[in-house]
Amino acid sequence: MIKITGGTLRGRQLRGELPSGVRPTAGRTREALFSMVGQHLEGWSMLDLFGGSGLIAIEAASRGAAPVHICEQNGKVIRYLRAQLEGLGVQARVWEGDALRLPLPKVDFVFADPPYENDRKNWLPRAASLAERVLVAEGRHGGSWPDEIGSLKLDRVRSYGEAELALYVGVGTDPGEAEVAIVGDDLGVIKDDR
Repeated sequence: MIKITGGTLRGRQLRGELPSGVRPTAGRTREALFSMVGQHLEGWSMLDLFGGSGLIAIEAASRGAAPVHICEQNGKVIRYLRAQLEGLGVQARVWEGDALRLPLPKVDFVFADPPYENDRKNWLPRAASLAERVLVAEGRHGGSWPDEIGSLKLDRVRSYGEAELALYVGVGTDPGEAEVAIVGDDLGVIKDDR
């Protein structure tokens, strides 16, 4: 059972069995991500570059982001993703195909979380090229992140279990509300969440 951690959809669940190979971002990590970026995303456009379950895009839409874009290339995952969007009433454009080759739009906020085995140098430049204000990249804990990529500068890196989040911001961009040092009950993270 995977629950939305914040915004207007907080507490709602994704339905059905996740397709094989899909690794949704854990609830604690999601809440940490939106602590870094901001809990209120009205006026922000968003792209979930390697969609999977679409959970981060759904979380962003729940917090007011629009338009929301999701890129995914696996047909079975796309069917699952579309069912989740419809079931939750989330408006998002699903781009079908390779995230590194499709003519995707530039947006305010890009989230990039490909399978951990993918080399960062192969996808990070593409993700940065699409982010006008903020890029959050997720990878396996312990890797290295460049200090700058394109017009974005590394603001901070945070680790949550196996996951590591790298926040990149554009020059003159406020990365959001002040990050809360402790993520957990005080932010309303729903227990027993993936």
